[in-house]
Amino acid sequence: MNNQTAVIHTYLGLDHNNLDQYGAPTVNARDLHIFLESESRFNDWIARRIQEFGFEEGVDFYSEMSKSSGGRQAKDYHLTIDMAKELSMVERNDKGRSARLYFIECERELRQGAVNSIPQSRYLDLLEKNRELLIFQNETLKDQLANAPRRPRRVTDDDRQQIYKLFDEGHSFYRIGKMVDRDDTLVGRIIKRRKVA
Repeated sequence: MNNQTAVIHTYLGLDHNNLDQYGAPTVNARDLHIFLESESRFNDWIARRIQEFGFEEGVDFYSEMSKSSGGRQAKDYHLTIDMAKELSMVERNDKGRSARLYFIECERELRQGAVNSIPQSRYLDLLEKNRELLIFQNETLKDQLANAPRRPRRVTDDDRQQIYKLFDEGHSFYRIGKMVDRDDTLVGRIIKRRKVA
């Protein structure tokens, strides 16, 4: 890190305790707002930027309620590096350009794995959550597969003879389909072909 980046890092250090959906560290929106020296109130600034640029919660940022020093609830925003970079860029001032370059450097370091590693306990938590997600997805896929329509097996001559026999006994297409585990429209086609032949 160069000197300017080190100074910015003291104000805008990446938050390794609040990770985005990909496991990357986030940026505290209040810290970014202060660093950018925006003249508008934080709540107005963040709401306007989210609406103006179509940022989505859960994709570009996530928010949570926390206690402020006065005991009132405050809403904290944790931004992805991409969102923080874009917010910095649209401020159109020197601080915004500096912050944008800082976030570009952070992305580069993250790709290279040079940023401080995630604390081991947090990493293990992420691994456990990932394992639970994979188990859930596996169970969901099993359920979907079990409930998926089966590809009908090939109709054999024995199947046709059984269908003809049941039809001759007076059973409906629907009832025959249930008895031979076939679709009633398929049973109807088989019976119609018999009449034509």
